[in-house]
Parts: sequence; C-alpha cells; structure tokens
Amino acid sequence: MKKEANEILEQHLSVLSNMEEIGPNVFFYTRLKARMEKEIDSNLWKFPLKPVWVISILIMLLALNGVLIVQELNSSKTNTDKGIQALAASYDQVISD
Repeated sequence: MKKEANEILEQHLSVLSNMEEIGPNVFFYTRLKARMEKEIDSNLWKFPLKPVWVISILIMLLALNGVLIVQELNSSKTNTDKGIQALAASYDQVISD
C-alpha cells in the first residue's frame, strides 16, 4: 500500500517537474499600468464624503437654523415693546397703550 502511494506520488512529481511556467500576456503590465494611472487620476477629484452624510448634515443644519429663527422671532416680539419704551424713556417721552 505504501509502495503504491509512493509510486503515485513519484508520477505526480514527475508530471509537475515537466510542466513549464506560463508567464503573463505580453501587454499585461502595460494594461495594468494604464488602469492604475486611470484610477489615480479619477481618485484625485473624488468627493471625500458620502452623499448620505452630506444630506443628513444639511438637514440637521436647516433644522437648527429653523429653531433659532423661531426663538429669535418669539424673543423679538417681547423685546420690541421694551425697546420702544426704553427709546421713549431716553427722550423723556411716555407711551400710552
């Protein structure tokens, strides 16, 4: 059994030793170099952030802006009366309701 296995192994090894190494195609490295240069050129102007992140950040900024505008409008309504009274007081005037 062991002798048969050794013979089979020797046959396979002799087949492997007779095989020739096959090299790449003649223009393989030329095409590879051209493809790599093309990828480098296309990556130079690639947008660093994904559109999902940009859109979500813009939506958050718009929401924050809306909240701040609403707060400013609410505070400006109450401050308008005080501002007019302060202006009138500085000119020694009285505003009647």
